Amino acid sequence: MNDTLSVKIQSVDSHILPFECDSVLIPITDDRAGKFSGVYGVKKGHASALFSLKKGDVVVSKDGSIIFTAEISEGFAVIENNILSITVDNFIEKVK
Repeated sequence: MNDTLSVKIQSVDSHILPFECDSVLIPITDDRAGKFSGVYGVKKGHASALFSLKKGDVVVSKDGSIIFTAEISEGFAVIENNILSITVDNFIEKVK
């Protein structure tokens, strides 16, 4: 198992090189039931999972500080073996 969490964001025409981080906040939704929509936190060691994403912000943190933020469109995210892969139609990196 990896010692850190790695996150990468990709779209049809762009991608962000993977970040090594401690945690990531992602905007999720459950379209089938329509009963949950909010922000979900992912940390190192998270069980394998698939998430439906809504439009919102992805926030990447390391050592208690935000190191990257991007506004994303709808899409999906997969976490497996401490790698969080986010796939969306488009994203805009936010400048600090």
